[in-house]
Amino acid sequence: MTDQEIIQHIRDKKFDRAVRELYKHEPMIRRTLFKYGAPETLVLEIINDGLVLLLEKTQQPDFQLTSKLSTYLTGICLNHWRNHSRKLSSKEKVMLDIEIANTYAFVEYDDEKEEKLRLLDTILEKIQDRCKQLLRLFYFENKRMAEIANTMGFSSEKSAKTQKYKCMEKAHKLAKSELHNLENPVA
Repeated sequence: MTDQEIIQHIRDKKFDRAVRELYKHEPMIRRTLFKYGAPETLVLEIINDGLVLLLEKTQQPDFQLTSKLSTYLTGICLNHWRNHSRKLSSKEKVMLDIEIANTYAFVEYDDEKEEKLRLLDTILEKIQDRCKQLLRLFYFENKRMAEIANTMGFSSEKSAKTQKYKCMEKAHKLAKSELHNLENPVA
């Protein structure tokens, strides 16, 4: 079925056939979303939301398709993921990273996934013990900043927040550096 035929089916309210055709692009969209860091648990939701947006847009009388429909749908899904990930708090981002790491831990052995787990281990090894403790208290034990400040001997809740931010920045820089080294090995 051509892109124009799919659009016509949508406009004629024949959604079943159009959606079945659009779902044929799911593997490509899934790969793109994974490439940009979307976790397995959110991918189907993002694709479904993208399909709903596509259905709404194509029904508008002034809709003009300027690319392949699969490319357009992939773009909608990718923008949806980017907007969603921008809105995540630091805590949610860490939990998402942990969720992704846990996903990798329970799948069949795969060299690439094994390498990513090694990357996570490397980053955790390089983070100072004080940062590990602070992040553990905040993210895993759900302690409040005032309690963390008291436990770790910070002068105030604000200084604990500042230190947590610095620890997260350090972890993110290490992750980027290690990932860059992983993707661009020295020959």
